[in-house]
Amino acid sequence: MKLSGARAASSAAGATLQLVETPNLDTKRAEELLAFWRPDACIVESGDNSNYLKHSIFKGVRVAYIDRDPATLPKNATTVNINTREIGAAAARELMSLGLVNFACIPAIKDVFWAKERTSSFLDALKLNGRKCNVFDPAKGDMITKLSQWLTSLPRPCGIFVATDQLGSILLPVIKRLGMSVPNDFAVVGVDNDETLCEALSPTLSSIQPDFRQAGRMAVEALLNQRGITRHLFGISGIVRRASSFIPLRHTRPGLTAVMDTIRLNACDGLSAAAAAKKMGVSRRLAERLFKEAVGLTILEAIHSRRLERAAELVKNSDNPLEMIPGLVGWKSATAFRVSFRNKFGMTMREMRQSTLKKHF
Repeated sequence: MKLSGARAASSAAGATLQLVETPNLDTKRAEELLAFWRPDACIVESGDNSNYLKHSIFKGVRVAYIDRDPATLPKNATTVNINTREIGAAAARELMSLGLVNFACIPAIKDVFWAKERTSSFLDALKLNGRKCNVFDPAKGDMITKLSQWLTSLPRPCGIFVATDQLGSILLPVIKRLGMSVPNDFAVVGVDNDETLCEALSPTLSSIQPDFRQAGRMAVEALLNQRGITRHLFGISGIVRRASSFIPLRHTRPGLTAVMDTIRLNACDGLSAAAAAKKMGVSRRLAERLFKEAVGLTILEAIHSRRLERAAELVKNSDNPLEMIPGLVGWKSATAFRVSFRNKFGMTMREMRQSTLKKHF
C-alpha cells in the first residue's frame, strides 16, 4: 500500500519511481545502489527494523524516511510515521463501545520506537475517559506461560489491545486453551490489519488499518515540495471489525458471528441475503429478525453497507476508473449504486477522490 501511494503520487507529479527491494540493507550495498542509480531523491522504509542506515551516506540526496525513529536522525531530516495517538484512540473507542469497563494491553515485544508509543497512546485514551488498564509485562521468560497466568488474573469481560496483529495471533490460541471465550470473556483488537493473519485466526481478529497508501503519498510530497516541514504523520483508515470484537446480544445465536464474517468477506462477490442468512442455522425469517435486533440493519442492508465501504476504499486508495467500481463491489445497477453512495457519504465518487487528492497534495 505504501508503494501504491508513492507510485500514484509520483505519476501525478511526472516523476519516475524506481523500487529497490533489499532486506537488511547494509551501508556498503546502499552506497553502491546510490552510485548505480544516482537518484534525485530517495524514500527509505524502515518497517520494524531498528538497524538503521546512516543518514550521512546520502550525501546531499533528498531523502524521506518511513517508519524511522526521528531521534536517530538530524533535526532537518524528513520522516513519515504513523500517528500513534490515532491508533490508541481508535482502539479505546472500539473496546469502550462494547460496554466494557475492564481493559488490558499487550505492548509490542520488538525494541522499536513506535512500540511504547502505541501502548502509551492507548493508556492516554483510556485515562481521558476515566478508565484504567492492566499492561502485560513481556519480560524474559516463557511468554505462553506468562500470558496464561496474566489472563487468569484479569477481571472479565475485558477488552485487550494488542500492539500488533502478530501478538494477537499468539494471544487468541492461549485464550482458547484456557477454555475462555473471545469475544465474550476477552474482546481483542490488533493493529496493521494483516489480512492473511487476521482472517486465518479463529476467531478472526479485529484490527486497526493504518493508511499506508497515505504514507507513500506523503513521502513523495515531502520530497517534491520542500516547505521546511520535516515531521509528517499519516493516520488510520478505520477498523476492520471481525469476530474478536463483535459481541452479539445475549438473546442472539452463535451463528450471527458467522453471518457477519460471511458479509465482510463475500459481500462484494455477489453474496445474496438468503445465502448469508443460512449461516445462522435457523429459518430465513428468524435469521432476519435476530440479525436486525443485534445489528440494527437487515441482512441485505448490511451487505449493501459493506459494498459501499469497500467502494469508498477503492475510490480513495486505488487508481481504478470510477465507472468500474460499482461492478468491482458486486453492485449490478450503476445508477442505483451512485444514489446509494451519495446518500451514505454525502458526496459522489468523483468528489471523494478529488477531496482525497487535495488532502495529500
